[in-house]
Amino acid sequence: RAASQGSAQGMYNKGCAYRDGEGVEVFLTNAFYWFRVAASRGHRGGQYNTGCMLANGDGTPRDLVEARRYFEKAAAQVHTDACVAIPYVDRDIRRTLERLPAAIEAAA
Repeated sequence: RAASQGSAQGMYNKGCAYRDGEGVEVFLTNAFYWFRVAASRGHRGGQYNTGCMLANGDGTPRDLVEARRYFEKAAAQVHTDACVAIPYVDRDIRRTLERLPAAIEAAA
């Protein structure tokens, strides 16, 4: 109800419910949607969880660059887990870029 009234915390809570199956079936696409909406309202937990879902490809296609952007937003609001996540995403981005030339060559 709070989500439908525009509360960022309510939107975040709805995302948690869909992610964790609290009172509803687990539905990661809906969880991602509500976390992203909460994030757009400046909710640091929404920003962090959007980043996690993007980094893992849960409920949305995997996008490490976009995940890092959400982690940075949450970290700017002193979300400790987001601060810890950034170096791991950077590592995964580096690994992907290192594999890119071989993937291009194999596709040619």
